[in-house]
Amino acid sequence: MAAAAVMNRLSGLGRFPGPRDYRDARRLFAPEAVIDWIGRRSTNQAADEFWIERMRDAHHPIFHADSVEGLSSTRVRVFGRLQRSVEAAAEANSDAYRAPVEMLWALDRANGFQVEQITVGAWEAEE
Repeated sequence: MAAAAVMNRLSGLGRFPGPRDYRDARRLFAPEAVIDWIGRRSTNQAADEFWIERMRDAHHPIFHADSVEGLSSTRVRVFGRLQRSVEAAAEANSDAYRAPVEMLWALDRANGFQVEQITVGAWEAEE
């Protein structure tokens, strides 16, 4: 049940085309949430703002969940990956990259499941 609830919220961590999307994303993060994005931590910034900025800087990658595991009725672990394509300047094709992601979600009685921690690993070229 907990894993299914988190799966329903994962799409909110994706693309952010407009201001309303940013407001929606803010509801997904616990106030004390921490993000480690390839060694850069969100310690001096709200996690939701940090996540949105990193997603923009990374050319709006798409998140894919590989596994969603209910650790208890109030905690869920998600393993997945961010995927992005970057246009090659001199060629008509694009290069694809992926970065591993691990998330911990916790149940907040008032707001439902929220992100407590996200760790994003280094980008690697896809083959």
